[in-house]
Amino acid sequence: MGGAIVRGLVASGIPVEEPIYVTNRSAAKAEALAGLDGVTSLALEQDPGANARAAADARVVVLGVK
Repeated sequence: MGGAIVRGLVASGIPVEEPIYVTNRSAAKAEALAGLDGVTSLALEQDPGANARAAADARVVVLGVK
């Protein structure tokens, strides 16, 4: 679900002032989003503190739960 939101935001062309950080449990899912323009994708299995770092300076946080 979160991947669809990020893909839609990137595809919309809406300018985003700051980088978009996304986190996923697995490296495979993180890799799938890493190629999107302006997106930094982090895998929790490789970096357990990624959620905290991604949210620390964010103006907006979107939480997608399956």
